[in-house]
Amino acid sequence: MIELLVEIDFDCCKCGFCVGVKLKCEGKGLEDGGNTVAAVNVACPHCHSVNQVLFEPHGVVRAVRPCRMTGRLPQPSLN
Repeated sequence: MIELLVEIDFDCCKCGFCVGVKLKCEGKGLEDGGNTVAAVNVACPHCHSVNQVLFEPHGVVRAVRPCRMTGRLPQPSLN
C-alpha cells in the first residue's frame, strides 16, 4: 500500500488565519495517479472553527469550506 506524508497550508474560512498541517495519506486512491482528491477536517488554532479541506495527495489545496459537523471533533493523537 502506498503511503505519503503531505504538508498543506490554507487560510481559515472564518478568520483568515494561515493554518499549516502535516498529514499521512494512505490507501488505494493514491495508486490512481493524479485523479485523487482527499478531504480532512481541521480546526483553526486561532478561532477554533472547523474547516473542511479538499486536497490532492501531492499537496495542492483544491477548496476550503466551513465544516458542518453533527458530532464532536476528535482530539488529535499525541504520537
